Amino acid sequence: MLILWACDSDEKVANVYSKNFPLVHQYEMGAEELHLLTGPFTLTHVDILHLSLPCKYWSPAHTHESNTLRDGANRATLFVVKEILNKVKPRIVMFEQTLGLLTMEQKHGGYFQSLVQQIVEAGYDISWSIVNFKDYGLAQSRKRLVIYASRHE
Repeated sequence: MLILWACDSDEKVANVYSKNFPLVHQYEMGAEELHLLTGPFTLTHVDILHLSLPCKYWSPAHTHESNTLRDGANRATLFVVKEILNKVKPRIVMFEQTLGLLTMEQKHGGYFQSLVQQIVEAGYDISWSIVNFKDYGLAQSRKRLVIYASRHE
């Protein structure tokens, strides 16, 4: 599989990614800016798109103190999914997220449904499940919400 581009707003993460994948075009920005890109290297059509939204805000573990400014930016990434899908038009999309986005409806009421609605409105069939990554070789139990979507033909 050939990775064309990647995006992360955290400078340290972006630097490590660039060192591990030197041929991949790395955008150091938030997803809320990604769909606005223009210029010599812009988002191009890909067959498979993987999106992982920032997890801290949605996490049921709450291992970090809340940061109101960062929380707002993390929520904002959820509302650009449709624009990214419309621009890139992947055949298949996979999302990986902490399961709190789905299971903590009282705290995060409506956000999961908003994500689903954006994916459907962009022309995709969608399904999701809770997956324990330990079942796939991870050394610890790590339950995640995995969303799969494929474009209507």
